[in-house]
Amino acid sequence: MDSKLEHVSEKFVEAYIRKYFETNTKKYAIILRNHTFIKPDVWKEYEVSMNQHRYKIQSDAYKQYIKSQIDAGLKSETPYHCQCGFMIRNMKHPEVNNIGEMWLKHIQMCGIQDQISFFFVKQLFSDHILPFREIPFVEPPVEKFMVKNIMLSKKYNPSAASMKLHI
Repeated sequence: MDSKLEHVSEKFVEAYIRKYFETNTKKYAIILRNHTFIKPDVWKEYEVSMNQHRYKIQSDAYKQYIKSQIDAGLKSETPYHCQCGFMIRNMKHPEVNNIGEMWLKHIQMCGIQDQISFFFVKQLFSDHILPFREIPFVEPPVEKFMVKNIMLSKKYNPSAASMKLHI
């Protein structure tokens, strides 16, 4: 799980493991969230990633990699695009290690922008990868503390980037 993600619901993870892995261990090797704002087009992922310096410095390598995968017969547009920061792996699935090894090879060919490389790897293992649209996150816990016998709670609002005190 990507360290930048919000708090993940344990109930969500447990329910998905029961639903997709315990009842049918051979169907899916990996389940992960459908991308929330990038269309299922590798060039859109490329464009958005160019807003970050760490990706921009490898821009030419990404373009060459994308073109090589399209030339090899993979598609630049697919029915879905995944966010790779949170995934649940079925460690009992016979293809889970193959997917991981193939993704590593593609990262080595592509560069550090693993969303681009996964875009193509998911096409190679599409029968074993399931995207979901549900939100797996929960609100972070509210911190409570005492000030002169008055209970205060501190809640962080990430969209407003401000702290609020509730009395």
